Amino acid sequence: MTGPASPPPPPGPFAAPESFGASEPFGAPGFGAPGFGGAPVVPPPPAGPGVQAPFATPPTERDRKRLWIGLGVGAALLVVCCGGGAFGFGALLVNRAGALRTEAVAVVRQYLNDLRAESYSSAYRLLCSDLRNNMNQAEFTSREHDRPRVVQFAIGSASLSGSQVLVPAEVVGEDGSTRHPTFALVEEDQPAALRICSGG
Repeated sequence: MTGPASPPPPPGPFAAPESFGASEPFGAPGFGAPGFGGAPVVPPPPAGPGVQAPFATPPTERDRKRLWIGLGVGAALLVVCCGGGAFGFGALLVNRAGALRTEAVAVVRQYLNDLRAESYSSAYRLLCSDLRNNMNQAEFTSREHDRPRVVQFAIGSASLSGSQVLVPAEVVGEDGSTRHPTFALVEEDQPAALRICSGG
């Protein structure tokens, strides 16, 4: 015959620890330490400013768009620069041609005014060097004395023909005769000016 069951002993400093279960390794889940049943796990880097990916980031669609815009702007600037240079050169040629035509008309007007005033020495100086080499001033003066004196004239529009500037004119003599010469002028260096080489 058994006696009454003895009460459980009170908890003390040497009480047995509670079981953590045999299936769960020591340490926090996912952070097992070597030798305690788990391989080390490296935590991912925290997100935030200053974090760089260990590889080059591929270009996004926005980057490609900016690249094409930059290339387009550069090409447009190149075209503008080249086009502007060509335009400037063309404008220079047009201005030069206009100045030659204006000067040619002025030279022919001065020449005919000198003939009308019988100022033959002044008219002779407006001839080109080739004419002056083939005809001296006395010969020129004699030729113009033999012609009816110029009393009236009209000058047409000048035009360029190669290295020459052509100026048409209508010349009326004191005898009523009318001539329609076309003066051909060339540019000479000494002095730098247009001179009449034919038509006078």
